[in-house]
Amino acid sequence: MTLSRLISTRLCRCLWLVVLTLAVALCATAQPAGSKSVAVNYDYATKHRQNGFGFNLTFDIFKRFRLQPEMIYFTTHKGVSTLDLGLNLHYLVPVTGALRVYPTAGICYTHWGYDGPDESRVGFMAGGGAEFWLGKRWALVVEERLQLVSHESQAITTLGLRHAF
Repeated sequence: MTLSRLISTRLCRCLWLVVLTLAVALCATAQPAGSKSVAVNYDYATKHRQNGFGFNLTFDIFKRFRLQPEMIYFTTHKGVSTLDLGLNLHYLVPVTGALRVYPTAGICYTHWGYDGPDESRVGFMAGGGAEFWLGKRWALVVEERLQLVSHESQAITTLGLRHAF
């Protein structure tokens, strides 16, 4: 299953369009500097032991709440490739000046490409994360989430680099 075939599915395109529209709408609103960020991530999914690469955007919507649309592509392993689209909500808890932790919850759309017929499901995500700010604009991020999707539930570990703008 190629990435282009995963992205070409009609439902996937519609959901991704909704996520991108939401992201653009949030970018267009007046927000102070540092209230938006973008991150690139390495992700690991336990169900099929897949390595993934993703990116996400974050938007501060209240003082401690943040909205995060994301996309992760998990590479093919033993005949399975996966595309995840998600929309998560974080509650930020400052620990020190540079360290913030957060619980996260959200919804996800997952599309698996098998050697046989493809499969798609909508589910929920729950977990937590931490970000360590290296300065005003850069942070290291680590997250651990449980993806609850029908018979394909799994844990996802994320390591990333975030840039605020």
